[in-house]
Amino acid sequence: MRNPFKKYLKTWSFLASATLVALALFNFTVDPFRVYRLVLGEQLDPYKSRLDSRIAKAEMLYHEDCNVLLLGSSRVEVGIDPEHPAWNGAKVLNLGLPAVNMLETQKVLRFALENTSPKKIFLLVDLYMFNKTAHNSQDFGRSRFNPGGNIFRYHMENLLSVYSTESSWRAVKYRIRGRRSKFTLLGFQDRRKMLLKVSPKVAFEKTLKFFIKDSSLYGDYVYDPEAVDAFRQIVAACRQRNIELIVAIGPVHCTMLEAIGELGLWDLFEDWKRDLVGVLAEDAQPIPLWDFTGYVGYAAETIPETSSTEADMKWYWECSHFKSELGSKMLHRIFNLRGEKVRDDFGVALTAANIERRLFKIRADREAYAASHRRQVALVRRLIEQRKSVRDGAE
Repeated sequence: MRNPFKKYLKTWSFLASATLVALALFNFTVDPFRVYRLVLGEQLDPYKSRLDSRIAKAEMLYHEDCNVLLLGSSRVEVGIDPEHPAWNGAKVLNLGLPAVNMLETQKVLRFALENTSPKKIFLLVDLYMFNKTAHNSQDFGRSRFNPGGNIFRYHMENLLSVYSTESSWRAVKYRIRGRRSKFTLLGFQDRRKMLLKVSPKVAFEKTLKFFIKDSSLYGDYVYDPEAVDAFRQIVAACRQRNIELIVAIGPVHCTMLEAIGELGLWDLFEDWKRDLVGVLAEDAQPIPLWDFTGYVGYAAETIPETSSTEADMKWYWECSHFKSELGSKMLHRIFNLRGEKVRDDFGVALTAANIERRLFKIRADREAYAASHRRQVALVRRLIEQRKSVRDGAE
């Protein structure tokens, strides 16, 4: 007599195997991170919403060569267009990664130099990238950026994981609904394709609150000397390969600078700039540090008081991310391009000779801004007090 349990076990094993094969074929075909690049997968590329992931950005480097690399956080991804005229038609890949830190950036560059031959690198830095409490994103370990990754496990996760399946299904849904992704195949996040879901006023407050609260950003900030060493190694790698390196501090809205100041990080913020200038001067041919932070001009753009999504800002999505229109002015200043008017007070190439003068100027502008923009300063202070109250209550 046949054992019914064995029959059940065979049936279950067959169904489980068939399900796994079907799942793998689905993710292989849709290819949400552009790992395999089949014909059908490429037809779905405009609808893939996870092209900002570490997995997708690493695959972009793995499959494509380029002349210029854009490195940094999501501020690069959102604000610096790889198809801008400043690049003179060169192939540019935008490797901006959300909430990236400097140690991770160094690993990204190492992988990039193993797979591409760039002639120019644009690196946008921020103070939070040098935070010791910052940690690598979870999908960094899943990507080719991870130097300790296992290739078999990598493909198994791409073909069978919940994350890959959810990403594939989302791409299919986007295609059915005709909803295109905001990400381009060069790694740029074109937010102009998005419908605003919240007003700039709400977006500003939410972003400020996030940066103030999150320990990997400005909350519980601890300056990391290892991050400075990682920056130094990036500079050295570019010098050794004769790669032109452009380093800039992005034009965050001045309310973000106020958060840094009100959190007691202002002296550290200035010392960080001094450290970067020092590292960039460790050679017979110093590299300037382009500083676009400040309290005047574009960075002091008025925040609409209305909570309507109809309100808009010319230069900012919120206090952290500047629009590509402002990114364009950055590139015009750096490369001294013609054809677009740029304020004279926007962007200074810092060196050992002028950094103290620049820091003094920003300090003075900060005092003037606080006197004339009491509502914005009060907002920052209120959010910091809320954070303290929550912590005191937890204790």
